[in-house]
Amino acid sequence: MGPPPNYIITRKLIRHFFRKYLPQQPITKGNEAEDLAQAVAKYGVDHPQTKIALDRFDTSEAESQKYRAKLEAMKIQQKVMSTLKTPFYHYHEKGRFRNDLFPKEWTIYHGVK
Repeated sequence: MGPPPNYIITRKLIRHFFRKYLPQQPITKGNEAEDLAQAVAKYGVDHPQTKIALDRFDTSEAESQKYRAKLEAMKIQQKVMSTLKTPFYHYHEKGRFRNDLFPKEWTIYHGVK
């Protein structure tokens, strides 16, 4: 079996980008979970410092959920994937319908060349 067509590879790369490289949490998010764990280990569960760390952690998690919901609402991946077209390679046209004199312009939407 040969390698997959270029347009399939392009779609896989785009899906991989949106899954792996698009930030899934705000850039301002710190390490509140580590701070909470350290506060619990150092002061215990009922200490006021632990409650402050817990409040910061809850605020951070709520902000992250709001950010992810905003990303999903924008539907960036669906919009990009819907603009991609299935390429029409030169060997798809046969016989008298083949037109080599005026090749179509190759864009990124046709896949990787």
